[in-house]
Amino acid sequence: MFGLILLWNRTKEVLLNFHPSMFDFRCGCPYQLKNMSIRGMKKKQPKTFKVRIITVDAEMEFSCEMKWKGKDLFDLVCRALGLRETWFFGLQYTIKGMCTWLKMDKKVLDQEIPKEDPISFHFLAKFYPEKVEEELLQEITQHLFFLQVKKQILDEEIYCSPEATVLLASYAVQAKVCA
Repeated sequence: MFGLILLWNRTKEVLLNFHPSMFDFRCGCPYQLKNMSIRGMKKKQPKTFKVRIITVDAEMEFSCEMKWKGKDLFDLVCRALGLRETWFFGLQYTIKGMCTWLKMDKKVLDQEIPKEDPISFHFLAKFYPEKVEEELLQEITQHLFFLQVKKQILDEEIYCSPEATVLLASYAVQAKVCA
């Protein structure tokens, strides 16, 4: 009983320290505070912008914070893909008909990216290893490289002799059948 009296006295003391303008007497309950809502208690959400990431075989959309640097966006994409061998890849965008790589150390929105919603980036191999079998260890890395090189050969961005093309096609069929 003594504990309840102390609790009631403490509650009255707290309530009496509030200014009357903080109470809403219209509802018949003088202890209900005005302008108190769940929204007011939540942490303020940072402003964001949308990006579309296009890989060789998929498209993804993300919301990014305005303050993010290129590295933050790139790391998010790599995590989404489950990619650990990140040093071969980059994010590319096209501005005024010219392909440009996103700079990792600058804020995304401070770069000369196209002003569209969502902003589109291509996730592509930026560097090619000398010894593929030794340097590409992760299966997802090998898969992304294979698809990109295949697309570049078919689009005639990379020259490949007819003999090498037939050999590569036979490897691709063999890998698909044996898998």
